[in-house]
Amino acid sequence: QFREGHPGQMSAAICELLARGIPVITDMTTHGEGHEGLVVIESGDLNAAANAVEAFRDGNAAQHAGNTARAHAMRWTATNVAQALREWLLQQSMLRTGSTS
Repeated sequence: QFREGHPGQMSAAICELLARGIPVITDMTTHGEGHEGLVVIESGDLNAAANAVEAFRDGNAAQHAGNTARAHAMRWTATNVAQALREWLLQQSMLRTGSTS
């Protein structure tokens, strides 16, 4: 999933794909730095996207990445979601007020 200029929110589509064991390629950094099942690329880097797609064309690599994605998603609890939401809300509040503290 690629989004130009996303304001920092997480994508339900990405979360659902990871939970189903489907590897994801994205330029959205709000899901973390990435892992074998989640490839995070620089926005607009089409070569990086193409390379990531190419890597997933191998069935074994795609299956391994999918298993990693599912395992990573299963470790997320309601507490993790609440913490991520809290951090995002605080960040948005600071952006609106111009506060840095």
